[in-house]
Amino acid sequence: MKTQDIKINKNKFLSKLIPSNCIFFKNLTGIGATHVELNIAQRNSIVIEPFVPVITGKSINNDKILGVYEGITKKDIVKYLQSYNGFKKIVSTPESFISKVIPAFIELGIDFLNEYFLLIDECDRLTKDVNFREQIIAPMDYFFQFKNKAFVSATALIPTDPRFKENKFRIQNVIPTYNIEKNINVINTNHTLSALKYRLENAKADKVLIFLNSVSGSASIIKTLGIADKSSLFTSTDAVKNFDKEYTGAKPRHLCSDLDIRKFSKYNFLTSRYFSAVDIKIEEMVEIIIVSDVNKFQHSLIDPYADLIQIIGRVRNSYYIGSVNFIVNLESKIDFVEKEEIEKAFEFGAKLREVLKTGLMSTDNEGIKNFIKEFVNIMGDKAFFNDDFTDNHFMKDNFRNENFVKSLYQNKETLIGYLKSLKVRNTDKSYLNVIDSEEVYRINDDTLKLISARKPFDQKYEELIQSMKNVQEMKKENFEKKYLLNNYEEIERRLINQYKEMYEIFLSEGEEKLRSIGNSEHKIKRYYSLNYDNTHLDNMPLIKELYQEFECGIDYNQTKLLNKFHEILIKYEPTATKTLHNLNRFYEFCMKKSGSKRFIKLQKERFNVKN
Repeated sequence: MKTQDIKINKNKFLSKLIPSNCIFFKNLTGIGATHVELNIAQRNSIVIEPFVPVITGKSINNDKILGVYEGITKKDIVKYLQSYNGFKKIVSTPESFISKVIPAFIELGIDFLNEYFLLIDECDRLTKDVNFREQIIAPMDYFFQFKNKAFVSATALIPTDPRFKENKFRIQNVIPTYNIEKNINVINTNHTLSALKYRLENAKADKVLIFLNSVSGSASIIKTLGIADKSSLFTSTDAVKNFDKEYTGAKPRHLCSDLDIRKFSKYNFLTSRYFSAVDIKIEEMVEIIIVSDVNKFQHSLIDPYADLIQIIGRVRNSYYIGSVNFIVNLESKIDFVEKEEIEKAFEFGAKLREVLKTGLMSTDNEGIKNFIKEFVNIMGDKAFFNDDFTDNHFMKDNFRNENFVKSLYQNKETLIGYLKSLKVRNTDKSYLNVIDSEEVYRINDDTLKLISARKPFDQKYEELIQSMKNVQEMKKENFEKKYLLNNYEEIERRLINQYKEMYEIFLSEGEEKLRSIGNSEHKIKRYYSLNYDNTHLDNMPLIKELYQEFECGIDYNQTKLLNKFHEILIKYEPTATKTLHNLNRFYEFCMKKSGSKRFIKLQKERFNVKN
């Protein structure tokens, strides 16, 4: 494609309209490309944004702009088109564009293909997200039919779809006249959780923004580090709705689908819908932490170009950014497909497509036709073609990009080298000043594991025992010099804070005794209450009054005994309940039944209070 360079000075915004039939490489975030289209351009416009928070951010408190997403109906769009007299400005998700905006135009008989400029913002998301969000590319069926149209992004990718060349698309390339290099600390570590925890505990800024594309990962970190009361999590609407069902003991102070800085806490977790386009207009000092973990969070892998540069640009006033930290772990055996193999896969997909297409066209058997259509519907995008047997170029580009990104995480040299090579198109201007370091923790997979917010206690029982054993082992070891950091104290502190009863039993009576009690949290706490809980010593008058009231060796009516026992107990413990469990804290006893009556025989006092 032909390229035209456009220079821009520091602290300046774009003033010219985005021309038709171009891919607009902004190369910089926050220079006002969509602002110009929505607020200055003297033409009807449709801007397609990948995520709802971006749409609400651009349309809220602005009657001239109609944001279209869940809850906005075709009727609302029709009303806006009929009632608003100025240039129409519609901002929509890809899905709503197809299901609501187009039908509204058709209902009113509007020649939208000729009367509207169609701008697809953050256009790289079409390539990056199509593998899990198929409808994100649905607008492309209309895109090339528009007389006036364009792609735009600060991190644009050039699609291989031949229709761009057929429509003679060109590149508009914004070049800054000033230094744009941002400092970034790249921390290569064998344990991202420990590296993150260290930075959270030592953060000097008012707020910390943690970009991690994993809701389960964010929930598990919040639970493991015990920071729910200091945390906010910003994620999708569906994830917010299902959070309580899927994650236990990890609910943050604020759980939101809209990015509202009024709901920011000390620690703020943001998933991928906030990686691009969203403006964080905060006027407090922040530290940015980006986490990319090859092993623990399957969907967290950060694309150094399309994700990293966008994330750094989210805080609109860079003055308030104290530091940017990129925490990564690398895996020499990471599973990815080489370029040559990718093209072979595409060739196979093409052959499969032709076989299926020929089979469909050569038979009149409806059963066979339905089978082929069903197969295409299920497997088509995985074989890189659409249900009409045309090439799915965005799926192909996605597969290429996904495997390229994976390849960067093989080793430090590859990743750091690529980060340092990132430059503004057609210039030697670097995006990043990379400061790299390594942090190795004396940890294996069984030592300090994330406490899964989804796992019930019995499923993490073995992990906890292994952690306890490893802590004791590390205490005894003479640490080798190769271990730069060792956080067994942190692990032990977590065990004491969250699993006090289990850990104390382990230390006092050993693994065998702990296993004999069972992998039930209730049983462990009950055993601890009966054998370790010395809180009664703080309230000796209660013990003395109970032991003066009841004698061992006597059969008491169960109801009368419990009533009197509870009457005494609540004088000292007002919230205590009338249960056999509480009675068992003070006496060993057995139960008897005579006819319809139940009796309790107190056999032995649990505490010696004679002295």
